[in-house]
Parts: sequence; C-alpha cells; structure tokens
Amino acid sequence: MPSETTPLPPLPPELTGKYELRGTLGSGAMGVVFEAMDRNIERRVAIKVVQRPSVDDTEAQEAHARFRREAQAAGRLAHPNIVGVYDYGENDNCAWIVMELVEGGTLKSYFDREERFPLPEIVRLMNQILGALAYSHARGVVHRDLKPANIMLSPDGTGGMMVKIADFGIARIENSSMTQVGTVMGTPSYMAPEQLRGETVDSRADLWAAGVVLYQLLTGEKPFTGGYNAVLHKALNTEATPPSQLSVTSPRAFDQVMVRALAKRPADRFTTAADFAVAIRAAASEPADASGMLARDTDATLVAGLAAPMPAPGVATAMPEPSFVAASAAGAAPARRKGVPLAALGGVAAAAVLALAWFGMGPGRTPQPVAPIVAATPPPPPDFATAARAIAALPCGLVQAQPGETGLRLAGLTRRDNQAALRQALADARVPDSAVQGQVESFDGPFCAVLDQLRGRTTGAAGATLSGSLAGTLPLQKGELVRFELAMPDRAGQLEVTYLLGSGQVAHIVPPQPMAPGVRQRFGEPAPGFEGWVVDEPFGTDLLVALLSDQPLFAAPRPMVERTEAWLAALAGALLQAEAAGNRISAMALVVPTREAR
Repeated sequence: MPSETTPLPPLPPELTGKYELRGTLGSGAMGVVFEAMDRNIERRVAIKVVQRPSVDDTEAQEAHARFRREAQAAGRLAHPNIVGVYDYGENDNCAWIVMELVEGGTLKSYFDREERFPLPEIVRLMNQILGALAYSHARGVVHRDLKPANIMLSPDGTGGMMVKIADFGIARIENSSMTQVGTVMGTPSYMAPEQLRGETVDSRADLWAAGVVLYQLLTGEKPFTGGYNAVLHKALNTEATPPSQLSVTSPRAFDQVMVRALAKRPADRFTTAADFAVAIRAAASEPADASGMLARDTDATLVAGLAAPMPAPGVATAMPEPSFVAASAAGAAPARRKGVPLAALGGVAAAAVLALAWFGMGPGRTPQPVAPIVAATPPPPPDFATAARAIAALPCGLVQAQPGETGLRLAGLTRRDNQAALRQALADARVPDSAVQGQVESFDGPFCAVLDQLRGRTTGAAGATLSGSLAGTLPLQKGELVRFELAMPDRAGQLEVTYLLGSGQVAHIVPPQPMAPGVRQRFGEPAPGFEGWVVDEPFGTDLLVALLSDQPLFAAPRPMVERTEAWLAALAGALLQAEAAGNRISAMALVVPTREAR
C-alpha cells in the first residue's frame, strides 16, 4: 500500500475531459488503477497511473521504463486473449496507460483457493494461453513474466472462462535496447533456466512458463518451489515429478508433454506455442488403458499356447515345448531352425511362418499339429465399484469414491505416499484415467490415526455430499484467520468441527449445532464478541475435521482444547455407540497449511 508521503496520483488532467472516473480498482507503491468510462464511445476502461520518478532514482527509472515497455508491447498486440491497450501518455508528474477493463479474477486466485479444473477446461484454457503467445511471438514480443497472476479469467457468456493475458511490463521487444544480458527479471518459479541465469531469452522462455502453468493446472502444484536459490538449483539440475504421480486425475500422456515443455535446453522444448498446443490436444485425446498406457489393438490375431517369450537377438534361451506340439515317433523333440523375423511378416501369415520356423517343419518332414488361430477376446470393462471400494479402504486417508455407470468420482484426502497405491487400485480394476473425475488432495502430517478411525465408520453416500473448502490464500500465515465453508448433505444433522494441530493438540472450534439439509454456511468470520480463529505457532500442517451425525456424538461437551490421544479415545467409543444405535455419521477433512510468513 502507498505510504503517507506518497499520495495516490489523481486522474491526469489530460484524461478528465474524455474519461469519467468511476472508482478505484487497486493501488500499489507506485500508483493506482482506476475504473473509468470513455464518454465518447461509452466503454468501460481501466486506467493505470504511476508517478514519474526523480532523475537520480535509478530503480524507479527502471520501473518507469518497464511501465512504458508494457504500453509499447501490448499496444502492438490486438488479440482476444490479450488485455488490450488503448492509449498511453505522460506529463511532468505522471504516466498512464488506458487499457481494457477485464471482469473477473486471475488464475492465481483459483490456485490460491485450491480450485481445480476438469481436463477439457484445462485444454481449453491452455489453447487460449498458447494462442495468445503464438500471436505475440509472431509479432516479435516475448512476455518474459507469464504466470497465473498475469492470466486474467473473465466469463465468456457461455458458462466458461476467457483468458486475458496482462502485464507485458518486462516484455522483450525485438530490436529493443531495453533488454540487457545478465539482468534477471521475472518471477522465479516460472522462469526458464536461461532466464534464471540472466541470459538472453526468446519465445521458448514463455513456453517454459506456460509449461509451469499447465503443470499447476494438472496437479495443483508448481514443478519447482522455494526461494530464488532453491528454484534456480532445481530448475537447472532436477527433473519435475511426472504429473501423474502427483494427481490421479492427470493422464499419463501429459507426462511426456511436460518433459518437453520443461526441458532444460531451449532447443529441446517445443519450437512454437502452436506446437505446444497441438501436443496438449493430442495428449488429452489419447485413449488409455488401466495402466495409463495407450490402449492396445484388441483386434490383433494371437496364436494360442505360445506363452514363452521370444529370445532376444544373440541370446541362447531354452524354449519349453508348447503344449500343443506332439512328440515324434522316436520320442525326440523336433529340431529347431533359425527363426523368421516377425516384423517382416503380417497377420495370419506371420503366425504360420513362426510356427513352421520354431517347430522344425520343412521339406521331407511331417507337419506337426498346431492349435487353431483364434481372435483375441475383448478385455472386460472397467469395474468402477471395485475401484471405489479399494480406494476408500486405503489407509491414512478419507477418500469418497462414487462409482457410476461410465466413470468414477473421487474427493477427499490421503497421505502423499498413497498416490501409487491409489493409482494401482485403478489399474487393477481397469479404470482408465479418462474415466476419473474430481481430485484427491495429498498431505504430509501425523493424522493417520484419526483418518483411519473415521474411514471405516462414515456412510459413503452421505459422506460424499458433506463438502467444504478453505477461504483465503494458502498457506495461511501468522495473524490470518482460519475461515471455511461447509455444504450439508440432503439431510439434517448435528455438525461439529475439530481443529487438529501437528503438535498433538485438538481444538473444538464448532460445538455440536443443528444444521438443516442442503445448506451452505461460512465459519470463522469475525463478529461482535468473536475475533476469529487466528493462526499462530506452531506452524506446519494442520487438519480440520467436520463430523455430521443424526444425534450429538458425545454425551457431555468436550474440553475446548485437549490432547489428540484423549479425543481419539473418546471418539472411538462415541462412534461405536453411534453405530450400534443406527446413528449415521458423515465426515470430511481439510488440510490447513500454515507458516509464519509467506
């Protein structure tokens, strides 16, 4: 926010005749963004106004140069997915940009709320982002600071979102003298290795940044995290974890897309934004079998009984006799001859020649009987119900898995090292990635005991509809409030919420209270006599558990704060009694990461 000695600049007098001031959209240390109306054509616009720096303030002069560069770069671009710039001007006191007013928030705000997009929407958003980059690159403009905070999302009128890329403030314009080798500019987590080293960058640095954005859309996480030095080391020396290992809903076909998008050498990345977009569309359209690999040809002809593997070239391998080969009259095994390369043959002919070559059939020899050639039977369909049961039973998790006729919907959380077991459960039930919707959040923390206790005693259908989300930017930092919203299932019940700290204590923040069916309620907002639940030490990973039951679980109120072990012991007894009495229980949990400062 501006200091008291740096007043916000007013709307410049050169603009007051043409534009009607409507309000303030935001402000910062250098200036302010106004909402205004163009009186001549009745168009709403945003006007960014900054103060002119003093001549001896080098840092401010560079910032002003970036401001001017933003106008120059965006001013030469007219694309539906790029925030339009209509005018630029300066006077003795300030400079300004008149630009398109975009309704909606940034992609970063969605990530901060841990909201996820379905795969078709991810493909659509990336197509727009890469389309805008292809357009700007063709006109010699490299953004150099592409990140979720610079990607605006506005409603497109059809229920979807339209991308608007903003802030070309550090853009590189071909033939411009404002770009200097050795100057590191940008946001570290989204900067390509050559950009982190301060080298000259080209359009492939933007494609790296777009790859980081795609990675976040697929997994909810950045591929390389930490401070500048940590990101520099990881981006230069380590490979990002394949998205499919972090998110069960990320198709494995995207793993190879990310390998190329985040290649260390620019020459190994996609050549153009259009090539990147084509690869994304292809990955999203590839069918997958239960193991995530491309589906095999189920119309292939197989030879029955040939179960032993073919020997590798140059390797002597003892081949057992197939069961369908009859012994010779003398009892000796048929002599083998050199095999015929299968690649040189096709279909039924290949199978026939293979049998002749391996079982000694030739001039002067009696043909040996072989089993008939049969067509392969199609694989059994996915077993969504079996996959749902296996996933819901995973230890140290609270996952709701709802099978349907054509897919499986997942929600909840599980310990991070359960991702492999979750994916194996899908593979064992032949469930392809494309048939899985929703998300399962991963966490690291000492909460297995409570999750295991709740997992076996929550009603599946009702538990799946008790949902909620945290408010604010995560991780929460010291002094911020823990706020959340819960949505009740289609039944009334008694709701209580407990907050578990990684230090081994629990706080019962919402005592049992009746809730009507289907309502949504916000918790944690300050009110008269209630300042809110303030984040403080110890910092780390906490857990918020919401329980909904037909009747209150505990006969007597629990202490406001108690040890986790005491609460778990009491909870185990309460759950057994509720189960015996037919008292339905639904549970959900939210991971709450906290830090001293972000």
